[in-house]
Amino acid sequence: KLPYDEKENRYFNNGKPELKADFVEPGGGKSAAYKWVVAKDGTVRISGDYTKFANSEDESADGTCARIYLNGAEKKWMGTSGNFGSEKSESFDETFEVKAGDVLLFVVSPESNDSYDGGRLAVTIKDVTPASEPETGDGDGDGSGDKPEGGQSGEDVTGDQKPEGEQPALPAGSDDPSGQDNGSDDNKDQNKQDNPTSEEQPSSGEQPSGGTESPADGN
Repeated sequence: KLPYDEKENRYFNNGKPELKADFVEPGGGKSAAYKWVVAKDGTVRISGDYTKFANSEDESADGTCARIYLNGAEKKWMGTSGNFGSEKSESFDETFEVKAGDVLLFVVSPESNDSYDGGRLAVTIKDVTPASEPETGDGDGDGSGDKPEGGQSGEDVTGDQKPEGEQPALPAGSDDPSGQDNGSDDNKDQNKQDNPTSEEQPSSGEQPSGGTESPADGN
């Protein structure tokens, strides 16, 4: 794992990878990864973009690539390789059926070298699970009998029940499932998490969106 520098708000170990809310850089033979752990079953929409900063100050710099994994299976690949004088961005918008405990990884990897491999990853994770239809009727299939069980028509029989509370996701980082050496990062401020049903837990990387992320220098 990469240690967290609270003063600088980054995951860093006197070298690469380095992870901040608005900056991510793989290197040292390792990728930088953001890990997000699903809190409960449902459907999530993952959207955002990965931006590779210009690298033309070093003509040998050859860029990076970014991938999204679900439980170790690659779901999205974004190429930002090459030598260029301005930013290069790749966007993504994916929807997944997930189960509690599933793991999403957002991995940024260097190409043949790690020169000028800095960039920025922005992720938003939304709960888009369809709402279930409330049951009505008295069970005889004719749609009649709309009195709530245990009470008269119009009587509130809900008691003091409260709606299930939203639980913010906490970010976490981890090793690159592709088998490459990778640092995992957890960027606490990076992802705009508005998923009420998922939860990220820090492991080794920056926090992309929703969840608990903590960077780590993957193997």
